[in-house]
Amino acid sequence: MTQHPPNMSNTGRPPVHPHSWREIINGSLEENFVSMALGTFNELIKINFIPTMSREHIQLLLYLTTGPVDRAISKRALNILHKLLSLHQPSSISQALPFHPSASKSKEDTPVWLQWDYKRSDLHKSVWKRMKECLDEGIWALLWEYRAKDATDIKKRKHRGDIDDDTGDYEEEGDRKRKVSENGWNLLGWLIEFWEKDKLENSAGQIGYSPLFMKQLPRPFDRSGQLPRNDASVPLFILKSACTFTGLGSSETRDSRIALAVKLLSLVIDATSGPIPPFHPESLSSSILHTLQSHSTSDVQRIIKGLETLGHWRASTHILTLLIESLGATRNMKMQDRKAKHQFEYDSQYRLNRPDIRYLLQQILLTSSKENNEQSKICIYKVQLLRIITTHRSQIGNEEEMREMHRIRDDSRWWADFDRTNELEMIDLKRVLESCIKSFIM
Repeated sequence: MTQHPPNMSNTGRPPVHPHSWREIINGSLEENFVSMALGTFNELIKINFIPTMSREHIQLLLYLTTGPVDRAISKRALNILHKLLSLHQPSSISQALPFHPSASKSKEDTPVWLQWDYKRSDLHKSVWKRMKECLDEGIWALLWEYRAKDATDIKKRKHRGDIDDDTGDYEEEGDRKRKVSENGWNLLGWLIEFWEKDKLENSAGQIGYSPLFMKQLPRPFDRSGQLPRNDASVPLFILKSACTFTGLGSSETRDSRIALAVKLLSLVIDATSGPIPPFHPESLSSSILHTLQSHSTSDVQRIIKGLETLGHWRASTHILTLLIESLGATRNMKMQDRKAKHQFEYDSQYRLNRPDIRYLLQQILLTSSKENNEQSKICIYKVQLLRIITTHRSQIGNEEEMREMHRIRDDSRWWADFDRTNELEMIDLKRVLESCIKSFIM
């Protein structure tokens, strides 16, 4: 008998898959007919049904996308994830995704996303075991390169009692070097779409962030539960991994991975905005500075340009300012002195904001280094900083700042200081910088 889809519920959200439909998929999985199960799952994904209760099936797709399976199967599973996301809101399937343990207030040993019957088949056990790797760090664990243990190693650990007879699970003991796998990058692309859609769902396109993304970042220990998050080590590690890629097809692959990593960083920056940001702005800017200091100038330019394209032009200028300060050794200035100079424009909606125009003209543009290599970097970053601010000059409405810009235009002493600051710089690069300054203040 044909089972007709029911009408939308009173809440406006579509109903979940009927139990019988879920069992059709499970039947195929129990017989290890993975391709058949994927075909059925794909057919059952409808706009008027959500597989919310089928945690094992969503996790099956995550497992097949990243696990040690045939490449065609991995691609097929990823396509189904994209179809699922195109038809439903992230909140509809979020309970099936692993999240960082600090995001849960529950004291249960097994989180809700891992509470399903994994003993139905060997494949169910494999999926559950893979998901269990996410207990300590959330969904990031699925991105790392999978490394199977050899039989001797497993036998030794079973003898010591380190392996659970039901799940085959064991401790890694730090012997797997963290590295984003090829399939991990594919899953990351889907996750970024998932979090970006969640951001739109929660903010209606206005300034906001993805609450579901925040559940993947560790929360600091705080009994009050009020402290903002301050650990972006995983997104920044992924950014570094993208920039250091040197594999086959390296140029195109590297570009696409950097673009993904920049989008991931953009999601963190989103969370630094607003009157009470869920992520600590100064902690993020400090971490970004530390990370970018080890990157090549061209990679930094690419990352900054990517952030500007994604709408974070203020954060881009903020980061460039910190880089210039660091290279010019002005970061050692006492905090009270830096605040007294109104270093960055204040706006509660943009905590990582552009430099104050007076500070830009009187300090940043006159910053220099005695090292030729660092001086060239400073000049390149100044050019990019000025070009970004000039592009968005219409959003600088402070009359006092506008007067400062006009004053500098005819200030011979300032231009003499500029010449001294850049006397070690190559003539062509100095001319480009001078041209950018004039375009900005005219």
